Amino acid sequence: MEPIDLRSIRNAKWINRLDELRQSEDNLETTHQIQGARQIIAEIDTPASPTEVTLLADALELAVIGHCNQNETSGACQLAEQTTELIYEYDPNRSLRWRRVGRAPRSLAAIRAARVYAQAIELDGDPDDAIHRLLALHLRLRQNPELGDGQPLGTGPDSLRVLRCVLSSVKREGSHASRNFADFARQQGDGLLDGLVDGFPEDCASYLHRAALERRIRQSAGAQREAAELLRRSLPLRRDTVRDRRSRGMAEGDLLVLRGEREAGAELLTRTVENFKPDLIRHHESAQQILVERDLLRAA
Repeated sequence: MEPIDLRSIRNAKWINRLDELRQSEDNLETTHQIQGARQIIAEIDTPASPTEVTLLADALELAVIGHCNQNETSGACQLAEQTTELIYEYDPNRSLRWRRVGRAPRSLAAIRAARVYAQAIELDGDPDDAIHRLLALHLRLRQNPELGDGQPLGTGPDSLRVLRCVLSSVKREGSHASRNFADFARQQGDGLLDGLVDGFPEDCASYLHRAALERRIRQSAGAQREAAELLRRSLPLRRDTVRDRRSRGMAEGDLLVLRGEREAGAELLTRTVENFKPDLIRHHESAQQILVERDLLRAA
């Protein structure tokens, strides 16, 4: 009789639980999503294999997204910092101790964890720090073929996810100087879309939406037209979930406004923002503030 591989059985259980938690994310079952993801993080504790490191990064992303949805960004940052530290410490050869100062992610799981940490930092109020962290991750992916992400160097979904986060952070940072970083992200990211749209349509939709929002804040007519086109391209790529049905009105309403149908767009945007409660608290608060600033908030 062959010996039972307990580690493989345990990993399979974690994989199945992560799949269940992704369904919870889609269904806006945020409390279950957070609790389940944090439990997996606690159970893995000290990863002992590349598979466990990857599972730890996946659980971290689900936990951080859930915390941020509930506007618990400080807790998200703390969890991301601690978990990223565990992932950075993992050394499969046990022959190298990483230095805390100046070290860089040495695996795709570490890249993913660092991206999630940067997202939490952005949402907790420091988009400038997030931009610089994310740009460093992008360069790391392009310069280190040993990392790999299932695609030719620097052309996979993880590269696009990092660049999407750059665009989000630039929009939140809001300065004219940071727009150079957005232009760089677009130069790098737009060329990846054709190769990823069939296998990763949701990632492409998210990237296009972030690109549209960054362009929308620029006041030129050309930027507004580009924003409308980017939103138009993003909508068919979105995956039909409870979460998407709750939030896609933001893209559709913005598109109406950009096309000149301001009142219809404002009404749709207002309804969508009101429907964010109670599951997407941070989205409700930030989107409501933006609508007020744009004079698009209407009576519910």
